[in-house]
Amino acid sequence: MNTKIKNLAIGVASALSIMSAGIAYGGSVTLTNTFTADSPAVAAEVNQNFGDVKTAVDDNDARISALEAQIATLQDTVDQLSGANGFSASTLSGTYTAVIFETALFADVDIPGGTGAWSSVGTFVFDGSGNLTSASIDFTDAFIDYYDTEAGISGVLDSKVIVEEGTDTFSGTYTVLATGQTTINVPGTCTYNGQVSRSGDVAVIRLGENCTASTSYQGVDVARGVLMLIRQ
Repeated sequence: MNTKIKNLAIGVASALSIMSAGIAYGGSVTLTNTFTADSPAVAAEVNQNFGDVKTAVDDNDARISALEAQIATLQDTVDQLSGANGFSASTLSGTYTAVIFETALFADVDIPGGTGAWSSVGTFVFDGSGNLTSASIDFTDAFIDYYDTEAGISGVLDSKVIVEEGTDTFSGTYTVLATGQTTINVPGTCTYNGQVSRSGDVAVIRLGENCTASTSYQGVDVARGVLMLIRQ
């Protein structure tokens, strides 16, 4: 039997078992006083019987509440196993450690302008409702510049290695489809696509796709990389 179907069957059987147990062991009502015809009823005895009923009802209510909580937990499990609920924006929620590695090619009109690579470590915060509320990235860039860009002379080779360090902060939005496909959008830069795990603890995002053309080096910025998100 398929493991997913087997687990689903076990979950349903467990839910039915708990329901049966809850019904079978519901508390009964035992009255302290018994009244007979033509006998006067004493208020204290009547009140005592009402108290007995209330105690039994409260006990059954507690049993029912506990049973409902157990069934709700099992229903969540069944839904996950059957794929009924899928993923949503709430899957990606909380504070994540972000690790980035990326390489890039800077292109001019006729010949390449430079190549580079950079690594970054930082923190992303997702609100569970579609907002990347904050992101802070400490980066180290290293790239080879083939042009004398400071002089503004296109096509004149003047190779040099440039290393930059700093911190970027930004915010944006994100979406998570029912399949777990995740898109992060940072206004003015790029739209990043990837996948989040069902638990929401890990997400892997591709970098460098669907980016706005760069004005650097009179051309475009072609970059490829990966962003790894791990929930703290």
